Amino acid sequence: MANDKFTSSHNLRLPSSPLCLQEAFCHLGVVWRGASSVGDWRIEEEDLQSNWPRNLPALVLRGEHDYISKDLVAPFVEGIARAEYAELAGLSHMAHLEDPRRFLSTLDVGTHATPLR
Repeated sequence: MANDKFTSSHNLRLPSSPLCLQEAFCHLGVVWRGASSVGDWRIEEEDLQSNWPRNLPALVLRGEHDYISKDLVAPFVEGIARAEYAELAGLSHMAHLEDPRRFLSTLDVGTHATPLR
């Protein structure tokens, strides 16, 4: 019950999962191994600063209710020289499914940038 409440608040804020997502989850363990498969993956700000091409922009997006916290995206925003940050109000981790038009309009880099903190 608590897991369902967390998921409906921070992963997908829709009354039901879209068919494309249901089909993707049918392949769990075959194609996509879930978040636990990258549980020990880490990125450090220094790695981004030394490895990300200086002239390549990046747009770091997260939903307001995303389970990916601001602290987790901070290394990307602060470590990539031309990074822009955008937070999508009222949306969660799957913002592209919750409000596709707003998500796509946000991809216009530089028009929706917001301070990380």
